[in-house]
Amino acid sequence: MLGIIQKVRFAVEGFINRLNLGMKTKLILIFVIIKVIPLVLLTFFAWQQARSLGEELSRRAQELSVEANEALETTGTMAIEDSVTALNALATEQLERTSTDIARQVADFLYQRDDDIRYASGLEPGEAAYRLFVSHRNRPIVRQQEWTLSEDQSHWVPKVPLARGPYSRSSNPENDTNYHNLPQILWDTEDRPLYLEMTYVDLNGNELVKVTTSDQMDPRRRNVSSRLNTYVKAETYFAELRALKPGDIYVSDVIGAYVPSRLIGMYNPENAASRGLEFRPEEEAYAGRENPLGKRF
Repeated sequence: MLGIIQKVRFAVEGFINRLNLGMKTKLILIFVIIKVIPLVLLTFFAWQQARSLGEELSRRAQELSVEANEALETTGTMAIEDSVTALNALATEQLERTSTDIARQVADFLYQRDDDIRYASGLEPGEAAYRLFVSHRNRPIVRQQEWTLSEDQSHWVPKVPLARGPYSRSSNPENDTNYHNLPQILWDTEDRPLYLEMTYVDLNGNELVKVTTSDQMDPRRRNVSSRLNTYVKAETYFAELRALKPGDIYVSDVIGAYVPSRLIGMYNPENAASRGLEFRPEEEAYAGRENPLGKRF
């Protein structure tokens, strides 16, 4: 390296000597060649390196940005999937718990009816005893509200909104931030008899004792061996009684008079007119909030 520098120096000195310049001019020229030109070259190389470094840093920053975005997207997707899975599992658990609780309530209700039937089987058949039995077995049900069409006649709304109980506040001040309370809905209820009819029949199907608690039931005594004499001419329980052993209970299918409806969906004047029907909701089948005035099953 030193040999190269010396050769360059000798070449420069030889070049300057051949120019026949004065001492002062030679010194200035030597200064420019030795100091200024290397400094310019050094600055140029430094600028090239700085620009190259900047480009490399920019490229690496973009790569890191892409990698970070991909990592964030992957993390976000995993978090969303985990959250959805957790929420679905929680919702499923809540639905299973609710359905299980309802099933147990229904089962308990039916087991209580079994107990009632076993108790009734030990009563001495008679109208007074049967009427006393059914009169003491009532349950509250929600009374049907009065409904009316909304102002735009598109849907049904309660004529009088249901009352709600007072809002309950937490007695612990620390709970004020996240304390929530759903005021109780004060349903309008009434007691109804559990049993609409109680009868005692002989082996030929003749009703010897009959007590009714509803005008839906025929109070006259009939021969139930023929289903034409039964409720909506559809009951066939008498044929099943012959197969029962002492202590057995027979439960028939749910029986009711079919109530047709010529309109599916919200029963309002517009939908009725679109199907060429006269708007008479009380003549169609009950359909909850779609037709609260209809005939019930």
